[in-house]
Amino acid sequence: TEKRPRWRWLIWDMDHSFFDLKAQSQNLERENWEQEGFRLVYSSHGTNCDRHVLFSRLINESSEYRSYFINIVSEILNHKLNREFLLSRVEYYQKMLGNYGDPRADYIIMLKKYMDNRSMFLRQEMLKELNLKKIFSCKIKNLSRSPIKVDGYIYYKDFTGSYFKGQKVIVDLDKNSKKNFLYWLVNGQRIANHHFEFIIEEDTTIQAVYKN
Repeated sequence: TEKRPRWRWLIWDMDHSFFDLKAQSQNLERENWEQEGFRLVYSSHGTNCDRHVLFSRLINESSEYRSYFINIVSEILNHKLNREFLLSRVEYYQKMLGNYGDPRADYIIMLKKYMDNRSMFLRQEMLKELNLKKIFSCKIKNLSRSPIKVDGYIYYKDFTGSYFKGQKVIVDLDKNSKKNFLYWLVNGQRIANHHFEFIIEEDTTIQAVYKN
């Protein structure tokens, strides 16, 4: 009934998110975090499921959607489901299991390995399947612990993220950090503006330098 209807929800079953059913049933020798992720929903591999076909057509036929998808995945993995957050959830459930007298040490070890490796595995899948060029790291040293912004997200500690070649990285200072700011060091080069954006073309290290 809408003039421009939009698909608002995507619901899926997460039963096997951390259990590699295919490896168990086919006796595959691989780590839990190496099970298919992106490839599982990208229909270039023979699946005829409607949602896979729709997703694949959007990726292949709409440059706008393709760019949106790549950027939103990077945003989520860098700033929301990042390593610090994921390991904090594992620690929470480890404590909860201990309180219930069922520590399940082997399962916790598996989960930690999964959280440590899964995001880069997914990026590598996208790199191959979408013919992207390379993955670069962006590290921002925040020695002063003053609030900085990366892609609009505030950090009080160091930041480490991964981006596909050609993606934009946005760096800024929170309003409370600008008073004593001198410049950024970006791979050794000075940038005086507190706000700057760049297209990542190599591994990049950034540091904010302040007055003493």
